Amino acid sequence: MTFPFGIQLDSVLIPHLLAVLGLLMSWELHAIGVRGGRIKARPIHVQGPRAMWGWVKSHAGVRMYIVATPNDQDSCEVCRRAVGKVFSPAKVRKKDFRPHDGFCTNPAGCRCEIVGLSGNWPEAEEVLIALKQSDHDLTLSEAEMVQLIAKARTPQKGQDRPALYVLEALHMEANNPLFAMSRYRSLVRQALEEIPHPYVVTAYLRLSDLLERTGSLAAALSVVDEFMSVGKDGFGQRKPTRLQTKIMALRRARLVKLLKFQAGVTQPPKPY
Repeated sequence: MTFPFGIQLDSVLIPHLLAVLGLLMSWELHAIGVRGGRIKARPIHVQGPRAMWGWVKSHAGVRMYIVATPNDQDSCEVCRRAVGKVFSPAKVRKKDFRPHDGFCTNPAGCRCEIVGLSGNWPEAEEVLIALKQSDHDLTLSEAEMVQLIAKARTPQKGQDRPALYVLEALHMEANNPLFAMSRYRSLVRQALEEIPHPYVVTAYLRLSDLLERTGSLAAALSVVDEFMSVGKDGFGQRKPTRLQTKIMALRRARLVKLLKFQAGVTQPPKPY
């Protein structure tokens, strides 16, 4: 004897069931990746809620800072020596923290950037371990910096994507300015789309500088004007310093003179 039955689903339950099915599929795909060796499973050896919370905090947010600067002929010796230095967040938060062992001598102002990374991929984890074990300042070579960035594949970038864009762009300014500018444009676009990150001011400064250096004067002036307009009240929690605002104001004045000279209106301005 059979008992025919049926299940009737309404429109409210279907989305919930699909969400559960998607979660189960995600777990299975992760398990397949672990079995295939593409994902390295890492056990969490903690006991109790307090230990668990400590582990979570240690794997979230910025866990190391790396110093970078444009890789071109205008970088002074003090800035070049600082490139690749790695610092812990605790050290960066100190009042007397200085990433350099001297003072920048670039007449246009220091262009170094202290880039924060969470570093949740294997190569970055190795740097973090070396930083904890080192009694002295840790400095990555150029090859090690390139390797660190290259190994941060898209699925692993997460919150580190803006920071990695900055590191890539600063390193490629001299050899591939078009690529560097594309990274800076992406960072500016993210900020304008209300995706907050701490590198929007740097992106405007470096993008306008590169555009001027490559002869795209009108485009550079447009970037500067956008910076002066949008950034007058600050970019969220990131506000340009008075020096950064002054640099952009001077750049704007120079660009206006250069464009007028190109149009045959004025005499050539002073050299850059």
